[in-house]
Amino acid sequence: MSTAVAVLLVALGLGLVVSVWVVRAQAEQSFTRSASGFDAVLGARGSKLQLVLNGLFHQEASPGNITADDYKEIRDLPFVDRTLPIVVGDEAFHLELVRDPAEGTLRAYVLDGEMEDFVRIGAPRLTLEVDREGRKDTLALLPVADLATGETAGDTCLFQAQAGWLKTADHFKGVFRDLKIQDQTFKAVPFDFPGGNGKD
Repeated sequence: MSTAVAVLLVALGLGLVVSVWVVRAQAEQSFTRSASGFDAVLGARGSKLQLVLNGLFHQEASPGNITADDYKEIRDLPFVDRTLPIVVGDEAFHLELVRDPAEGTLRAYVLDGEMEDFVRIGAPRLTLEVDREGRKDTLALLPVADLATGETAGDTCLFQAQAGWLKTADHFKGVFRDLKIQDQTFKAVPFDFPGGNGKD
């Protein structure tokens, strides 16, 4: 009886050692694979280790982002072959802007922070102040109902505006005023179409 118990304990001990070794080897391989292909990781001031852990492995808290202008300056350096912008942080929501030049429309989709799910909001409109190379315009993106998804004008993730200049304007800047999404209010959210805003 005692021999059987001893054999069982040795087998369990060996099994534990082997499983710990396998898990360690797989974790090391996973981290090595994720970190390959990057010659440099650039970001906001702070801990270098925290920047690498957050930017490559999505661990730790985000030290923040560099500005879009800083990113463009780095991207345009003559010795930089390729850049891969990764925006990480405590983003709560995203607005995805889609321009249809044939129709002259601009659609704004409200998405969650991971851009995986649509977020319905009850706003009567999204007000967008646009600057097209010195020409100022205001667009009122109105809610769009969708019978297929059950979305209504007071409970939708899609807003749309139409203007003649949207048929030809490939690039413009603007500011969303007073966005209320769920229980949060965002004031003066700038963007650069089609580039985005590069900020949290």
